[in-house]
Amino acid sequence: MDLYKNLEWQKSHAGMKLVTNLDYDPASIWEIPAISGERMDLPFYVQEVGITKGQREYYVYRENLDSVIIGYTTEGEMEFEFNGCHSFAPEGSLMWIDCRRPHMYKTKTATESVTSIFVHCWGSGVRELTEYFLNLCPSGQVDCKGDHAPYHYLNRILQLYNRATRTALTDYQALSYLSSLLLEILDLAKAQNSAVEPEYIQSIRTYFDKFFYQKITLRELSEKYFVSEAYLQKQFKKYVGSSPSNYLKQLRIEKSKQLLRTTNRSIAEIAEMVGFQDTSYYISVFKSIEAITPLAYKKMWSYGSISDDQETGDQGTVL
Repeated sequence: MDLYKNLEWQKSHAGMKLVTNLDYDPASIWEIPAISGERMDLPFYVQEVGITKGQREYYVYRENLDSVIIGYTTEGEMEFEFNGCHSFAPEGSLMWIDCRRPHMYKTKTATESVTSIFVHCWGSGVRELTEYFLNLCPSGQVDCKGDHAPYHYLNRILQLYNRATRTALTDYQALSYLSSLLLEILDLAKAQNSAVEPEYIQSIRTYFDKFFYQKITLRELSEKYFVSEAYLQKQFKKYVGSSPSNYLKQLRIEKSKQLLRTTNRSIAEIAEMVGFQDTSYYISVFKSIEAITPLAYKKMWSYGSISDDQETGDQGTVL
């Protein structure tokens, strides 16, 4: 098996930096599914999966690769650097690394070997969950504490692509296992990094839920809850998983979807009702989240005809 040849999918990424010493046992396994445009539209898809049996000098440095790697140590101990943290992944623990950021992993110094089962993955769902995970666990290291579910999900993904015959359903089965894997790790990370959400963060979320239709500024929240704007943003993202701005956008879009389904109001009216003063901006945000326009969404739930003029809220010439 030529592992250097198997790195070609990574080397095809423009700007990617890769330094390796693939001191590995020939029994290592790498499976690389064909990556097509259709597969890349999935929210969770596998780029590579396998088992690495690294020897004493095994080493990888990488950055600027559109990928996330999940590596679960089954024997020995992995040593890695990521996000400014120097960490270790002994047997029964794992690392979750965003490969766009500079990182390094290797067989732990003074250790003869390390074996890990891993998956490289990507997609919009992978990116979103990775951002949430790294807010919770910046080092990328998780101790599975006897929970074997991550290992079993990784093994199922490997078995899918290690078969002689792959079917049209393989990528969708992998999507299911991969999303379950990431959510399982998130649950473990939450338990290990459990902290009580500050009362003011809870209050801000309640305030958003109650007054989402009004104009709300970060300065207003900062003054209302007696914290600096920068600290408020940092803490909100840490405990909620998104910035105050993105949380409020998502909330407003959810509220607008209810109105699109259950009322005959125009797109412009609905945009204003949920807190968007600019209809074009509302349409842009809606499409970025839902992948369709508000009008297209409204038509999905309507039995009658809807004028395309509703998309721009055209009520005639404004005098």
